[in-house]
Amino acid sequence: LVVAGLAVSAISWTIRPRHYVERFSCIPQAWNVSQASSMQTLQSSNISRGSATRPGGRKTEGCGVPVGSRHAVALFMVGVAERLMFNSTLQHVVRPIVADGFAAHLYMSLILDTGGAGSFNRLRKYAVRDPATASLSAEQLRRFINVSVAKVGGCTMCVHLIAQPTEFGRFPANPSQIWQYPPATNKAGRRIMSVFLRREQLWNETLERERAMKITYALVMWVRDDAFWFADIRRPSKLLGEQGSRRTVWSRKCKAFGGINERMVVLGREAAPPMMTLFSSFMNGGYPHLASKNTEMFVLHVAQAAGLRLHATIFALLPEAAAQLMGDPPKVCVFKIYWCLEGQHPNTLNAKVWFCDDLEKAKHAKP
Repeated sequence: LVVAGLAVSAISWTIRPRHYVERFSCIPQAWNVSQASSMQTLQSSNISRGSATRPGGRKTEGCGVPVGSRHAVALFMVGVAERLMFNSTLQHVVRPIVADGFAAHLYMSLILDTGGAGSFNRLRKYAVRDPATASLSAEQLRRFINVSVAKVGGCTMCVHLIAQPTEFGRFPANPSQIWQYPPATNKAGRRIMSVFLRREQLWNETLERERAMKITYALVMWVRDDAFWFADIRRPSKLLGEQGSRRTVWSRKCKAFGGINERMVVLGREAAPPMMTLFSSFMNGGYPHLASKNTEMFVLHVAQAAGLRLHATIFALLPEAAAQLMGDPPKVCVFKIYWCLEGQHPNTLNAKVWFCDDLEKAKHAKP
């Protein structure tokens, strides 16, 4: 069922170390959760040892140190709070990782207020927030995330909440890199750089956590804030069983736009450093082999330059789509432009999921 991986030869190139990415303060997250999971009874726990308790008083294994005999997976989510489709990722990514015998560690960075910034997709203006998080303050959202992750057996290592989008200084011109929407002059390109930057900040935090806990993550993966899952992610043990898994980049063989479909990516541990430092790669600039029309091509060229093994899989192994809630009452819908299974309606996989495009047409249809 798996499309054969594409082995690429290493290009004689190394990312030169530059200190473009400033550190941010990220206190490890862990909370005591009452049996009733009441928001009013949440209290911060002693996290010097990284422990947390789950409902019923049971200790959450895999939080902080030690992980024990289990391997651990680092999961990164960077995005915007108003787009958060969190429960789907919890049920179909975090829970299966834990069920497979791995510790699941979440690193998250969310912008709380986009300041009315536009979107790539015009259908975004019809989105409604998840009722579970729509009315929460920043601190309540942080606690909600911690409680929710603990309930499925995972551990929240970092929740970085940002009041407003990052204000960048001048970008290098780099006219050959991401030239369809160049970050030096284009708002869409700058939003992409914001994702790259915050992901790299979290990665730096992750490296410190590895040293502090004396562990090495078996896998690293990132997922979007608006991810809706139609089934469970491929089990980590299956991915690690592939030859060359430590240097593999797993992505989907669809909507790659000439590069790598970078909505959801799984990385072997040796593949993680170049792929988690895309911001620095762009800022270093000037490398002809990073010439790229779009983000997907840029990510591909970074992976090739690092000599990584590329494995494009079928949708069923990473069954995720860009989604949002629309209507009253809210319905889950996915965007046709990013939908991998062309010719197949999403409600054939889940009867409660629609195309956002169709909901918009119905909204404006004349009676």
